[in-house]
Amino acid sequence: EFMNAGYLEGEGGYVGSRLLAALSYIRPELGRPCDMAVHRAKQSLRGWKRLTPGFSRLPLPWEVVAGVAMLMLSEGLWVEAMGVLISVIFYLRPGELVQLRVRSLVPPLLAAGPGHQHWTLIMDKQENESSKPSKTGVFDESLILDLDKYQFLAPALAKLVADRPPSAPLIDLP
Repeated sequence: EFMNAGYLEGEGGYVGSRLLAALSYIRPELGRPCDMAVHRAKQSLRGWKRLTPGFSRLPLPWEVVAGVAMLMLSEGLWVEAMGVLISVIFYLRPGELVQLRVRSLVPPLLAAGPGHQHWTLIMDKQENESSKPSKTGVFDESLILDLDKYQFLAPALAKLVADRPPSAPLIDLP
């Protein structure tokens, strides 16, 4: 009945998911295959999710991101602030930032011509047989920092990679 009421009130399917997760945490014995009530609740939840697909969230406004980075800078967290900016500017997934190495950030090659005038982030480098591809199954995906509004970051990126070993983490979080 709760599942039907939630659907009829316009709630998203995540509400039913949270309910079932909470119930199975508090009473693990309810998840047994012979429990018909839980089986019916799971079937209702599947239908509910099909009828009310998930939604995407709006990104944080740039002013908020910049404000968070500035607050981190004021606390002496320069590398962490760079991590926030790099994550947002390059649309990184949560775990991707910590996997980046100094060699992942490639400086502009001014002598190479007009196509190489910007900082580039190379994701999921294929370095050996144990390397893993991205979520989409791709190696060596390049992201170019070519928007004019982000060019202010170039000196900070140069400082971030300067005099550091290529295999060091790009953003070394504590």
